[in-house]
Amino acid sequence: MPSETLPAAIPPDEPSRYQPSFESRKHPGTLSPAMLLTRESAGPLAVLLLPLMVVGMTQSLQGGQIPALLWILVGLVTALSPFVALFRLQTRVVELVVSPPLVGARSAWQVARGVPMPFSSIGNLRTDAQGLYFSWSQQALELDAYDWRDPLALRDALAEAQRA
Repeated sequence: MPSETLPAAIPPDEPSRYQPSFESRKHPGTLSPAMLLTRESAGPLAVLLLPLMVVGMTQSLQGGQIPALLWILVGLVTALSPFVALFRLQTRVVELVVSPPLVGARSAWQVARGVPMPFSSIGNLRTDAQGLYFSWSQQALELDAYDWRDPLALRDALAEAQRA
């Protein structure tokens, strides 16, 4: 598709018209934003609360009182977990559309909310065994190779977009 006909953003209901498209293994699919945020919050919340639960259970089994600091930490971790998850969802790129010389990218949060895909040119593409690194729309993006189904094809498509 010639670059002159590309819109500034892809409407959320027409992504298949703009190929090739690359989706991360962490792509939310059709999950609602609420379900996506809940799923993203659950893992870190469990990891952070596990040591607090062990300390609380130990204190309780020894006949002591659970310290107030422990209750404060449990409340703090529970309250902050959705904000950390939201930040991760907003910064993790899970969808790319390459149409040289432009590349469109959306985060997991943008996909779940149906936000149109913005396009921009890329620069400074670097690759190594762990991932792809490039600048896009005034920000530096780092894509982990293990998160993408076909990282070699993605690398080649991004290199072509950079050359165009």
